[in-house]
Amino acid sequence: MINAREARRRIVRRCGYRITRRQPGVRGQAMEEALAVMKSMGFHPNVVIDDGANFGQWTRSIHPLFPNARWHLIEPQPTCHPELARFAAKHRDMALHRVALTQPGVREVSLTGIGADGGSSGAYISNSEQSLEATGTIRCPAASLDDLFSSTISSADRSLLKLDLEGHELQALKGAIQLLERIEVVVCEVAFFDINDGGRPLFTDISEFLLRHSFVLFDLASLNGRPRDERLRTGDAIYARKNSFLVRDNRFD
Repeated sequence: MINAREARRRIVRRCGYRITRRQPGVRGQAMEEALAVMKSMGFHPNVVIDDGANFGQWTRSIHPLFPNARWHLIEPQPTCHPELARFAAKHRDMALHRVALTQPGVREVSLTGIGADGGSSGAYISNSEQSLEATGTIRCPAASLDDLFSSTISSADRSLLKLDLEGHELQALKGAIQLLERIEVVVCEVAFFDINDGGRPLFTDISEFLLRHSFVLFDLASLNGRPRDERLRTGDAIYARKNSFLVRDNRFD
């Protein structure tokens, strides 16, 4: 027998809503729902690329939507690799790439913000001149997306590319010029202001770059405000290729 609270939740879910506890600064988290909508429209990628896989959090939540796709998990942090390798070994057609993604011609980068346990969801690629003696900075191998996939992925794969690289997304996209021609959907973490004046590319920069490569905004899967004053800070944007059936219908209703 279910209790009254669970009964209310089930009724709300049947009406198309979900009850969650709102965290400070979090305006909306609907990644699974947004991609489920795309799936309901007929989007079934043969390849999914998770760039910035960390410990596999995003893949674990989205894999049930596209269980038959070939999955590629990309993560440079060594401490994340054992857990990712165990996870990948449990699934058919899932591969782990132990590199950082960046622009063409770069083979090694400095990764800063590594936690005490050697792993962090906020680790970022820093200036190559930064001292390796700085706390939480390591050197790791790097590659471009074109290096990894331009010869193995085709347009027929209708691939989904996810980027969560703590401000390095635009550099990674610059290393994916050939691959982008064969991608149908891009999911990208974006910033709405220059956080800590660090020179991070903004939502407008990402959108303009992808527009030049024939992608348009499809949805905003999450929005996060700065907790102390709710100023819109970051989010996850979903882009679809201009010629995709996903954005072909522009009717109001």
